[in-house]
Amino acid sequence: MFFNNEQFVQEVQRWENRLVTKCSICKGTGSIPTPNKVDKMCICKSTAILNSNLVSWGIPRKYLTENWTWGNCDPQEFVKQCKKYADNFIDHYYNSRGLYLFGSQGRGKSTMEALIAKEIVAKINPDTKKHFRVAFVIYEEIIQLSHQARVDNNAKYKYEKLIDAPDLLILDNVGSETGLGNESKHTVKV
Repeated sequence: MFFNNEQFVQEVQRWENRLVTKCSICKGTGSIPTPNKVDKMCICKSTAILNSNLVSWGIPRKYLTENWTWGNCDPQEFVKQCKKYADNFIDHYYNSRGLYLFGSQGRGKSTMEALIAKEIVAKINPDTKKHFRVAFVIYEEIIQLSHQARVDNNAKYKYEKLIDAPDLLILDNVGSETGLGNESKHTVKV
């Protein structure tokens, strides 16, 4: 989680190989010439950088393809509530409101979390003028890291960075460690 510079560069290259080399807009250059002789970054290159940030912050790569969109998800009421949270994230951010998704395994909660993360990192934080940072971590992993942090300084550093660095921390699989979660439908609470 949170790549170092070398890992980030490698991840950008991985995404550029997938996206930029096949782009019909910029013809594989990653930039588009403009009349004033200053090239503009092509959407393929900005998507490669955005996806690299998302992977660095823990979003599984499988959710970063064009197959994973709001429109491809059901049931629509669940999707609408999640999208509404993402659309209004700046208000939620300033009012310290989170989102809790729960339901049985395989209902699409992780997919919604990834879509929310993708939407939020595309937004600019008005305070920093940079993109919002989102971390995505499995609940069991953060618990293990918190225990390791008590005796291992490297684990302590990672844990503190994970807790302090993101603007939104997504904890996936909360409750799965109990074996509960037999809800037959999705539930969203803000």
